[in-house]
Amino acid sequence: MDDNFWHNNIGPQYIEWWYVDARLNDNYYLAGSFGIWGNLKRPRSLVIRSDFLLTTPNGNTIDFGNSFDLSSFKASTTKCHVQLGNNVLENIEDKYNLRLCNGENNIFLDLSFRPACAGYKHIHYFDKNRCSFFAWVVPAPFAKFEGVLEKNGKKIYLIGSGYHDHNWASVSLDEVLGGWVWGRLHGDNDVLVFAKLQGKTSTLFSSLAWIKQNEMHSPKYQYLSCALEATDMKITTNALDWDLMVTNSQIEMKLAIEKKDDIAKNTKSPGYKRLISYGTGEIIHAGASHEVTGSIFHEFKELS
Repeated sequence: MDDNFWHNNIGPQYIEWWYVDARLNDNYYLAGSFGIWGNLKRPRSLVIRSDFLLTTPNGNTIDFGNSFDLSSFKASTTKCHVQLGNNVLENIEDKYNLRLCNGENNIFLDLSFRPACAGYKHIHYFDKNRCSFFAWVVPAPFAKFEGVLEKNGKKIYLIGSGYHDHNWASVSLDEVLGGWVWGRLHGDNDVLVFAKLQGKTSTLFSSLAWIKQNEMHSPKYQYLSCALEATDMKITTNALDWDLMVTNSQIEMKLAIEKKDDIAKNTKSPGYKRLISYGTGEIIHAGASHEVTGSIFHEFKELS
């Protein structure tokens, strides 16, 4: 996508991050991001970090997280290329490459992925005159992944499906947001991406994207993305699960999400959870009913 580059905002409350997740063979799950925030005119104020975690088949995690200084950060203002030390996310033609390093334990992950359908974006302006905004672009709502995990010289070959998005803002999120709910279902034949961004007093935007695989027709993936009214999406949560309902003129969806593993439980960010769960539900579109099931990456953040 045209907006998937470093925006190099020089405002005092700038924040930007690039997120990737993937469901891989043999129950490997990857989720995390490269992020930078603070005042670029005051390098000592900056926070630059990677928080990627790879969950392994036995339920353990490999931590690729680390903090960096500005001298270790490189990014392009014309295309997706961001580098933190030896960790890189880059877009070359129609393919993305992600390299993650845990040098202390001699572990390296190299993945490549190609988006299977078009992307989309949402930008909310708090004040256009002051260029006060929050942006969310999704260059890869659904992508095919392949790569290699190398541990102490032993290689494990990985394939699967995944997702990539990119967010940036020119404001302090604590000052303008009440929180957000976001998630993505990885099914065998379906992908769902849902999001709800909450301001201090109202919903700023809600959205749902549905990508359905169809081997018998061209294009191979049927794709529907719709912005929702605030009342179109209803989410109820408790300690064990979520219930997500979407109803508007284009689509109806009911999704029950059974929470499983909090893969960001060691994060220092208060009010934040990133989970791997399992979802089952139904989509009604164009008069037809579709069953959806699959693993879900989802997160929620509560801001003061």
